[in-house]
Amino acid sequence: GVLREPEHPESPPAVDEPAAEPAHRRPALVELPALLDRFRAAGLRITCGGAGTPRALPPGLELTVYRVVQESLTNALKHAGVGASVELTLDWGADAVVVRAVDDGGGRPVVRPAPSGGHGLVGMRERVGVYDGSLAAGPTFAGGWRVQARLPLPAAAGIEEGSAAA
Repeated sequence: GVLREPEHPESPPAVDEPAAEPAHRRPALVELPALLDRFRAAGLRITCGGAGTPRALPPGLELTVYRVVQESLTNALKHAGVGASVELTLDWGADAVVVRAVDDGGGRPVVRPAPSGGHGLVGMRERVGVYDGSLAAGPTFAGGWRVQARLPLPAAAGIEEGSAAA
């Protein structure tokens, strides 16, 4: 709830926008398939893949990965439009997880624009920055849009969030 939770969680989603999670719960990465299904139902064509072995993350870092995926897909739906294809990858390395979402820009405009009030790229940059990660976003040569976030992983499993190294 630290980085800009929805101001009006009781507002219904736009017709073409996937339903949001209730404000009182923290989504987890095991819920990514359900998130992808909601965006598919809203009209995106999503393929998902990746490399490496996923591992347990501290809750805040896990939420950051989830929110980067969610915001990337929201932006694809809002700007690339219904019918756009999105390739989503989560690459798990020894020292970082890289989230990449690339849309083809090939959808049709959303009939009713998604409501503003989200924090888009600025919000993603802030979330990623909390974990000393990096975010790159911009147009692709093919006419779509690419978002890539690199988030360093804790040095050892079981390190608590907020603990300082000696």
